[in-house]
Amino acid sequence: MVKAQKKIDAVIPAGKSEIRKVHDFGANDKARFPLNGKPMVEYVVEAVRASELVGQIALTVPVGTDCSRLEDKVDKIFFTDRPLVENIEMAVRYLLDSDYILLTSSDLPLLDSGVVDSFIRKCLAGGEADLYYPIMRKEELLKEYPETRRTFVRLKEGSFTGGNLALVRPEIILNNLKVFERLYDQRKSPWGMARILGLSCALKLVVGILTIEEAEKRVSKSIRGRGKAVITREVEIGMDVDKKEDLILVKNVLSMRERKEMPQVSC
Repeated sequence: MVKAQKKIDAVIPAGKSEIRKVHDFGANDKARFPLNGKPMVEYVVEAVRASELVGQIALTVPVGTDCSRLEDKVDKIFFTDRPLVENIEMAVRYLLDSDYILLTSSDLPLLDSGVVDSFIRKCLAGGEADLYYPIMRKEELLKEYPETRRTFVRLKEGSFTGGNLALVRPEIILNNLKVFERLYDQRKSPWGMARILGLSCALKLVVGILTIEEAEKRVSKSIRGRGKAVITREVEIGMDVDKKEDLILVKNVLSMRERKEMPQVSC
């Protein structure tokens, strides 16, 4: 097993979430949607648990959640009905001795350990930063998953979409909870996120001349640390389930994966 040079632990917030367009799939929230026999969050937990570079895992779930399938796969479960940002704070404080926290959403069922490790290695190979955030080129994501519908941002270097992982120093999370909460609330709106980072940033984004470096500088100023965008080809990081169409797509992909993994029986 390859050991990380840094102590990296993971936080997976899987609290109550708004279902919006996917009510007819029969679950109270996205994290516990049944996908081919197991809840969506379990795919994420298994991917992070199998990582060569992640140590402890802290999971947050609503009060009363049946975690019998997960309790042996994580190190700490917090049962809480608090808002998302408070759940993240609780879990991060449990992991304060970490060099970095891998923060991942609970609705990434296409995630696997190879994707997790590749992202972490790219982060640590790119120089010291306090916050690493993945972005993916539009053409690469659509080449792999042409049916998907995502929000893309036009920067000077091309069109990108963001991912649902981040590698962050724990003190940066704790010192910027309000900033992260505002960015999370606007995560589906490039214009809303740009406004948080400043008027000049927003105006440049509108006309497509904002550079990645300029965006990094604005993020760094907002968090009072160094923020760095990581361009990755691991497009599964951006395949969160937010709509009925997303759910259908990931179910089909998971079914194809399972068929490929089934042993071939010869007559």
